[in-house]
Amino acid sequence: VKTFEVGGSIRSVHLHDGNILVGTFEGSILEINVQSGQTEVIMMGHGGAKESRYAGETWGLDTSPDNEHYASVGDDRTIRVHHVESHECVAFFNELPHRARACSWHPDGKQLAVAIHDGSIMVFEFHPGSSELRQVAQFQKRNFTQLPMFPNQGGIDELRFSPDGCMLATGSHSEGKNATGGAVDVWRTDKWTLMSSCKGHTSFVRHVDWTVDSQYLQSSDGNPELLFWSARDGAQLKGGATMLKNAKRASFSTNVGWPVQGVIRKLPGFVKEMDMTDINMCDVSPDESLLVSGDDFGNVALYNYPCLLYTSPSPRDS
Repeated sequence: VKTFEVGGSIRSVHLHDGNILVGTFEGSILEINVQSGQTEVIMMGHGGAKESRYAGETWGLDTSPDNEHYASVGDDRTIRVHHVESHECVAFFNELPHRARACSWHPDGKQLAVAIHDGSIMVFEFHPGSSELRQVAQFQKRNFTQLPMFPNQGGIDELRFSPDGCMLATGSHSEGKNATGGAVDVWRTDKWTLMSSCKGHTSFVRHVDWTVDSQYLQSSDGNPELLFWSARDGAQLKGGATMLKNAKRASFSTNVGWPVQGVIRKLPGFVKEMDMTDINMCDVSPDESLLVSGDDFGNVALYNYPCLLYTSPSPRDS
């Protein structure tokens, strides 16, 4: 008698008091009013089905500057913005052209940049109270669609706005034959034009962090190695570890560096100690008192910051 277009692959329905609760493959829950046909999103997840198969993993996550929202992106080519306290999905975008690997909020909290697997960057406007994510820009320097194993090869795994909001740094994979390792590209945010390219990595770039003055960057790659850069001209700082040892970072996501060296540890029941490739990401609390890391073994570990010795008392794992 009536058909309601919900989208996705529906796995469960329940009719009650003139409303239909709908559960989908990717973990979304929606409520449809039978009389009006209006659909309310109760919860919206990632995953789901694209081209009749599982769409893949969630990759990117970033908390807005107001600490009231967080955004996530992934292989299902969607963006989700959730409210932290209510856990409600308050805005979404379902038609990204390719898989997404990372996202970053502008310091004003009104723009969200998303790294697309083909090498492009898309920028969306977000306004609390509106469920719409409106695309305002798309730009690209590196193209990974010509790689023989695309979309399972290449891409941009990291991007991060500068603290002053004037620049956006992106960390990429190698572009293939005759190319070096990944690069860090720095974009101006007023017109989304390329400012500089930081070249010197021998593997794909995993993480990028800014200093609070928006002048310098540090980046780590898959080998892993930690390199330092001048953001505006892309020059590599050969003595960057010493030069920037007292520089305050706006974030510390790299798994390499003096203040995070203690995250490499031996897990109970394992013969060998972890190596640097086992730690996927780190983050430091705003007051710089705590450090959290996530690893390949499913552990989220909490340490005091800085974390210098692996012989320190065991971290709090969950």
